[in-house]
Amino acid sequence: MAMLMEISTRDPERALPTLEEYFPGVRMSNPNGDFALKLVAAEVETLAVVKYRLQSRASSSSADMSDNLTFGQVERGTLGLVTTQQQVDTTVPWLFPRERVDAAWDDVIITALTVSRAAATRMARAQIGSDTATLDFLGTAPVDASHARQWAAFVEYTRNALSEEASTLDSPIVRTSAFAHLVGLMLSTFPNTATDAAQVGGTPHTAPSSVRRAVMFIEQNAHLPITVEDIARESRLSIRALQYAFQRHLKITPVAYLRRTRLDGAHHELRRADPTTGATVAGIAAKWGFAHPGRFATYYRETYGVSPKQTLGG
Repeated sequence: MAMLMEISTRDPERALPTLEEYFPGVRMSNPNGDFALKLVAAEVETLAVVKYRLQSRASSSSADMSDNLTFGQVERGTLGLVTTQQQVDTTVPWLFPRERVDAAWDDVIITALTVSRAAATRMARAQIGSDTATLDFLGTAPVDASHARQWAAFVEYTRNALSEEASTLDSPIVRTSAFAHLVGLMLSTFPNTATDAAQVGGTPHTAPSSVRRAVMFIEQNAHLPITVEDIARESRLSIRALQYAFQRHLKITPVAYLRRTRLDGAHHELRRADPTTGATVAGIAAKWGFAHPGRFATYYRETYGVSPKQTLGG
């Protein structure tokens, strides 16, 4: 049977023990002294849905989210959420990163769904047919807007079901089915390693949307001085997750993909260029981000089998 809990307080010290149940190690700062919390939580076995309002100005907190999988969505107001590596997009449903996070808000209403990482991993393994698959997430944002809407709707359904006095989730059969649906939707909504293990990658067209965003960004901006940090930001992944996703799906690093795209751009420009108008190999190479002509020539010959000078002269 679902356990229900409700708390309303203006005392941060009283609020902390309750918040710590869902946000381990949480610490709060409220320089204006106007803290207020209203929280309603519903919990059953390895799953909990918490809806809370933090009604205070210029407040902030930090927490360690490494043990459970916690997903949030802002119902009203604004929330800033950052880690040492990234700023989390809270305008869409998000997954709290598996590291310490810092939050800042004024007056915000949030719905959070927390699930046991171990239970979710077991269910994910059963669904993809692997006893050894790991469940790590490659980003904090949904793969697209459609999945984000489906996820938000399911979280609201789960919250309502858990809050009913005679909840349908009191039935073990219904609860197991709902949990399986939750994990399946989680795997399709948020890019992860378990889903990767069940897929055969190889091209940008079959890769997750995060990789496709990165590829599109590279191909549209290869002529500009973009960095791997820029690519990660555009794909909504950490640098480490971006590197993993590229290796997993494209069998290449993001830096190597960027170099290959720039090399291709230089190749096409060399073919079109007329050396009698002043076009040079060094100039075209520099335009495409190759500051060292000798290294560019080596990459070029390895890829196209001829020197860039031969292409320009041909």
